[in-house]
Amino acid sequence: MMERTGGIIAGHAVLNSNSRQMALAFANAGLLAEFHTSLDTTQLAKYMPTASLRASMARRSLPEPVHRVTKTHGWPEIRRLFRRRFPFLESPSVFGPDTTLHAIDAAMGKRVDERTTAVYAYEDGAARSFAAAAEHDVPRIYDLPIGYWRLGEVLLNEEAEAEPAWASTISMTTVRNHAERMSRKDLELSLASEIVVASSFTARSLNLYPGSAPRVTVVPYGAPPPVRTRVKRDPSRIRALYVGSLTQRKGISYLFSAVRASGRRVELTVVGRQVGANAAVDSALRAENVNWIPSLAHGAILDLMSNHDVLIFPSLFEGFGLVLMEALSRGLPVISTAHTGAPDIISDGVEGWIVPVRSASAISEKLDLLLQDSRRVDDMSDAAFSRAHDLSWSNHRAKLIEVARRNIR
Repeated sequence: MMERTGGIIAGHAVLNSNSRQMALAFANAGLLAEFHTSLDTTQLAKYMPTASLRASMARRSLPEPVHRVTKTHGWPEIRRLFRRRFPFLESPSVFGPDTTLHAIDAAMGKRVDERTTAVYAYEDGAARSFAAAAEHDVPRIYDLPIGYWRLGEVLLNEEAEAEPAWASTISMTTVRNHAERMSRKDLELSLASEIVVASSFTARSLNLYPGSAPRVTVVPYGAPPPVRTRVKRDPSRIRALYVGSLTQRKGISYLFSAVRASGRRVELTVVGRQVGANAAVDSALRAENVNWIPSLAHGAILDLMSNHDVLIFPSLFEGFGLVLMEALSRGLPVISTAHTGAPDIISDGVEGWIVPVRSASAISEKLDLLLQDSRRVDDMSDAAFSRAHDLSWSNHRAKLIEVARRNIR
């Protein structure tokens, strides 16, 4: 039984970059009492016999200051992973994708008492812990990693009508228990004392929230340590890169249309998995100047960025887009929309461009500018690499600590 101590209770089902950095920030500041997650392989990773197994286990490991106060809830996640591997053995109604989130949320709620200084929880995993915190008058910090759902439905329903051939890749309103899940999101927002978002776009999306939203603070994510290993380029062509799932939520039809319009002098590498059978996606991936890589390790993606001239990220509805930070850290300019974190981290025309959503012509225009002026590629690359130095994870952690200290009682 974990002894109860005063401090922040935080949790996240999956150990992604932003949740790790949140936990590390609070642990290093002496503010973190408990961190709840599904699996923690910190110790197990040390005993793996091969480098590949150690790397695999490291994805679920934690920094030592966080590991010391971590409480795991592995069974729901093991069941979820087992069902994903063998879907025919278990009904999705028994263990759906939210089961792990809700189990951790419930466990956090049971740990809240008068000594808790704040609860930090994420979308879809905050309702029960926030309710418990509210009973004890404990501040509730809500991390919203993607745009508010009501705006998402508007944009994606419009998109399904505008691009029907790509509509099957959009699944926002077709998940099970949709109304129940959306109601839970609004309940979490109503219980929050402060909302943390990674982009100004996410902050603006909350204008559609029908209730009275608390303070919203934009805390952009951080970039990996900058590394400059760019491969000498061929000035007669542009090597464009896209990294992300192959869903129309990320504007992929406009990506492929732009590359097609710019001609064979633009070569596109696509890294990402398909989200189901779709003839339009299949056809786009078969184009002569498109190279599709379904999956690639994170380190290999960073290396691949050094071999390209521009990242294209034309998302319609995004919370931030960590791939933007990763690109800058490798000196890779970006073409992205204002519906991502791009306006918060780049200056239009300096480290890349911000283009309108749903505009293949705007993307193609920027690619043509790069084709016409080889020096512009190098200048933007230098600017991107320089900008990455100002966007460290340490800055992200410092801003989260400011938010926490403003809220803790």
